[in-house]
Amino acid sequence: MPYTFLPDTSVMYNRRILEFIEDGVLDNYHPSELESVTQVEVTTIVLSRVMLSEIENQANQTKAQENVGLEVLHELYRLKKQGKILTTIVGERPKLEQIKLNPGGELDALIREDALKSNSILITADEVQSSVALVQGIDVLYTMNMPELDNIQPHEDHVKRIQDFFDDKTMSAHLRGHCKPMAKRGRPGDWKLEPISEDIMEPSEVAEIANRIIRDAKNDEKSFVERNENSVSVIQLRKYRIVICRPPFSNTYEITAVKPLVRLTLADYDLPRKMFDRLDIAEGILVAGNPGAGKSTFISALSDFYLEKNKLVKTMESVRDLDVSPEVSQYAPLNGSLEGTSDILLLIRPDFTIFDEVRVESDFKIFADMRLAGIGLVGVVHASKPVDAVQRFIRRVELGVIPNVIDTIIFIDSGEVAEILSLEMTVKKPSGFADRDLSRPVIEVRNFMSNELVYEIYAFGSDVIVAPIGGSKRRNLSNKKGSKYKGMNAYAGHAEQQNPFERIRCHVYRRSKAYIISVDPAFANSNFNFYAGDRLLFNGALNKMGELSIKNKSPMYSRIQKALREGKRIEASQS
Repeated sequence: MPYTFLPDTSVMYNRRILEFIEDGVLDNYHPSELESVTQVEVTTIVLSRVMLSEIENQANQTKAQENVGLEVLHELYRLKKQGKILTTIVGERPKLEQIKLNPGGELDALIREDALKSNSILITADEVQSSVALVQGIDVLYTMNMPELDNIQPHEDHVKRIQDFFDDKTMSAHLRGHCKPMAKRGRPGDWKLEPISEDIMEPSEVAEIANRIIRDAKNDEKSFVERNENSVSVIQLRKYRIVICRPPFSNTYEITAVKPLVRLTLADYDLPRKMFDRLDIAEGILVAGNPGAGKSTFISALSDFYLEKNKLVKTMESVRDLDVSPEVSQYAPLNGSLEGTSDILLLIRPDFTIFDEVRVESDFKIFADMRLAGIGLVGVVHASKPVDAVQRFIRRVELGVIPNVIDTIIFIDSGEVAEILSLEMTVKKPSGFADRDLSRPVIEVRNFMSNELVYEIYAFGSDVIVAPIGGSKRRNLSNKKGSKYKGMNAYAGHAEQQNPFERIRCHVYRRSKAYIISVDPAFANSNFNFYAGDRLLFNGALNKMGELSIKNKSPMYSRIQKALREGKRIEASQS
């Protein structure tokens, strides 16, 4: 004879309550606490007002699970109309004081109280909830002890999986309401955006696929909801990194999913022996490149290289999407902060930590702190040129500390290692300076393979100058002219090539014994390349007023002076 069952919030969001009803699990369930449960003619689902309040609250806040809970309630209503179950509502809505105590389990306690008073079997996927309920004498159906259902349930037959939109050549899938589903097919630098089908997708269809992605991620131990913010969810579903956008953030439902195309080793890059020797001793590495250049694929290969050297390797990622070996622990932000993660890593003391990606102000400080604490670091940064990776640290980290934080820059272009730079601090007269009394600490940036000096970075007054030295062209370091792996990258959904920054006209005027180049206060503390026509003059960082001061004893001074005499206009582009 059937019984009454009271589901808590966990089984509403993972939909196991529907699966158990459809599969006859509840009809055939035999409770262990017969004295504390109620037998009925038809399986009855008792809905706690506490659980209903939680679903309502999530929906009003437009969380990722907003439609999941409401959808399950609609399905229960449908099953009731079909006569498969009966439903009833018990308990009271939680008070404000009880909601404030929820982090300590107050609402779960209220749900257990409703189960106890209604003589119902509690259904939960929460281990703590299950354990405490058993102690209280409540009969519990703990769903985590139940095997996963092998077949997709009827209510999901019409909902596609995100995997259905991929084939062997698909780098990323883009689903959007009122539009055709699109896919990027090919490889970085050689891809096409093509329609997957000619059918226009309705927002409701995209929403159903999004809900299924969330359910699958919650029920799969190798998947997780990485980020859950208002109107946006970031999900790692096995190998697929998925971003779901919903109104009001987006004007309609939208899903972007990318997947790794290939897993390589460092041997596949066919690098010179000198490169491997450098990796053995380098401890502050930056892997730089444009979005979609193949940084993540190289990082995965690098992590395997260190594992083979019997090194302890960890990662810290805002979104844990690196494709690394199981031996590599992947750490997310602790309590929403990578600073907390770095504190734990300082206790664990790994040989190498992969920091993916170093982007916002706090990331650069965390990177520097961990390096100075003696932890080997591999940081991933977006940069259009190798030297840009260093410039991202200027004014975020003290100039004299940079060579202690970064010793090697590996620039990835089209899936290949295009250039390697090494950094070293020395005291000397910068190139082009005539007076030896102007000697100062200078960061020398050299081409690692040829040892050619390519940049000098030094302080000049209140400004930081990044001066190009020489003009060697970048070349891929691979010994092969056409590797079959060329251009393959881990998340090729980012394969779009960035357009060069638009030139900005500068105002140049004299002040005492210096030229003042004024750009715009809106670009304060930013790095710019300065040009005279098509000729690059130098690179420098603006001050807080959006200006750059060039003293008359600087070699850049004569370059500006010559350009102005030739009637050329001084322009700048953000680097």
